Formats: sequence, structure tokens, C-alpha cells
Amino acid sequence: MYLDQFIDYKYTIIEKLIQSQAIVDLLTNQVGYDLDTADILINNLIWDCPYIPDVDDITKNYITLSTKASQIDNFKLLEIQTIIYIMIPYTQIKLPPDFKRKGNRLDALIKETVQLFNGSRDFGIGKIHMLPNQPFAPDNKHLGFMIPFKTTDFNT
Repeated sequence: MYLDQFIDYKYTIIEKLIQSQAIVDLLTNQVGYDLDTADILINNLIWDCPYIPDVDDITKNYITLSTKASQIDNFKLLEIQTIIYIMIPYTQIKLPPDFKRKGNRLDALIKETVQLFNGSRDFGIGKIHMLPNQPFAPDNKHLGFMIPFKTTDFNT
């Protein structure tokens, strides 16, 4: 992969996120959310940088991401790291009964995200591997979890 393809890669990841019924349902808090309208989640609940808007009274669930070229040789990327940040307001941790899932929203989003990405070759760049991950506190209203992935096995 070359540097000019690097930005497109981030949007490929976002497209995969909004095509996942489970992830979209968990983010929107609506079982059966219409995926045909999931584009409106971009820069609303799913951001292409580690950012969430200032929150006042509305509590929303977020997935944001960052990518970095961690190894480059002559403008060719040898390794890409992607970090998926999942942020859930404390008031949204508990899942409503209509989700018919055990556990909480954060755990469910972590599970769905890892299943979507880890070991996948569906992103046009090679196999993606999960790295050690950790919780974090983005602010005093949200609980967060960072899931880093590394790609070194490129299809290009």
C-alpha cells in the first residue's frame, strides 16, 4: 500500500462498521436499524478521528478511529496501525431487553468490533491482527475502550 491509498483505508473501515447490523443497532440503541440510512451515522456516531462532540443533555454512543503508518519505506507502507475507540455514556451501558443479549453495551460493541476486524482480509489490504487493548476514560460522562489492530500482510 502506498501513502496515497492510506486515507481511503480509513473510510473502508468506516463503511464496514456501518454495514454491520449488530454494531449499528448497538450504537443507535435501536434493534433493526435501517442500514440503508446508516450513512447519517458518519460524523455523528462514527468519526474518522478520535473525537466526540461536546455533550450536553444528549447521550450518544460513539466509535471513532485513528490510523497511522508505523513503518514506511520509500513512500510504501509496510505496517499500518488502526485504533478503534468505543465510547459509551454511563447512562447507556445497560442494554434494553429488546436487544436479547447478555452483558452490557460496551462488551457487546467490543465483541462485534473484534469479530468484524480481527483476522479479516475483507479490507483490501491483508490480514488484520488485534494488538493488546485497554479501557480509557474519554471524559467524565463516557466509558471507553481502545482496540488497536495491526496490518503488515498487504494484498497490494
